[in-house]
Amino acid sequence: MKNKLLQKKKIFILASVSILAIGSYYCFATNKNNDDVDSNGLTLGEKIVVVQTQKVLLETITESIVVSGVTEPMEKVKVSSQMSGKVSNIYFKEGDWIEAGQTIGQLEQDQN
Repeated sequence: MKNKLLQKKKIFILASVSILAIGSYYCFATNKNNDDVDSNGLTLGEKIVVVQTQKVLLETITESIVVSGVTEPMEKVKVSSQMSGKVSNIYFKEGDWIEAGQTIGQLEQDQN
């Protein structure tokens, strides 16, 4: 009976010493990490990067794409007059839509 009680005592002491050793190591390790930190929360020896900040504003974002190229019409129409002469008036601009039968321009009338 004395042997069992002595064994239990030894196991209890061994467990207590182990727990104290692990606890001491943990406290020492966390305290060592805190010694390297300054009052601003920076680790000593750490590189400091300076950044600029700006207030965010709500704005409309527009996207534009500039492209150059040559276009071709889907259909080509050859326009010719029934008589020759100098053009005196043009009634449409280039690219305007016209219907069949509309007058596009007027020729100068010869007084002869």
